[in-house]
Amino acid sequence: MLIDDMFLDLGYGYKVALREVYAMFPMNLAPVKEMYREYWRQGKVYRATKGRKAKSFLLLQNGWTFVSALSTDELNERIWEMRRIRKAKESLMEVGTDA
Repeated sequence: MLIDDMFLDLGYGYKVALREVYAMFPMNLAPVKEMYREYWRQGKVYRATKGRKAKSFLLLQNGWTFVSALSTDELNERIWEMRRIRKAKESLMEVGTDA
């Protein structure tokens, strides 16, 4: 399983391809809020919040953005957990081929 096959769960049923995520920012910074407003004016924002307060801003490689109700720390932990699972699966596959 490669990163190309992985999707990051932004919460509330929203997912994004991990390979498309270019950067993640916390929403409590003034420059990030201004960047969000600019993308909002351009109509390039997906809100993955279900009406809750936005805590993180994700910039995608294709120029679109996501706003999530999960913090950047929570999203980062989800990414690390996916990588741990991927490594565990790869090591199990290697053990299976060695036998």
